[in-house]
Amino acid sequence: AATIGLFCHTPAVPLVRCVGMKQAMDMLYTGRALSANEALTHGLVSRLAKDAQKEAAKVAKELATERSAAVLKMGKDTFYQQTSCGNIEDAYAVASPAMVKNMELYDAAHGIDSFLKKEKPEFQDK
Repeated sequence: AATIGLFCHTPAVPLVRCVGMKQAMDMLYTGRALSANEALTHGLVSRLAKDAQKEAAKVAKELATERSAAVLKMGKDTFYQQTSCGNIEDAYAVASPAMVKNMELYDAAHGIDSFLKKEKPEFQDK
């Protein structure tokens, strides 16, 4: 955007939190696009794939069939709550009770038991 007379004010908010000040300022001032490997190195993407559609479908299937929806929902909610905290103490104050609640879920007990028995868990999403 800097190349056409705009500064990416709002995209800068999450960008700096992801890649840090130096990399964000370089990207914001120059407007230079990163290569896939640079994006991976700087944490803008979590993985690279030759076929993005196929990889996305694989991950979606894995999440839908091999994970507990109840556990993932609880994890997602807690993740966003704790990341919005102003300091690490407040983040732990959010995450610690959530960890205890997670351990009380049926799927957690079943998953741990399955792991100890070297079996594949069959989650009930509860």
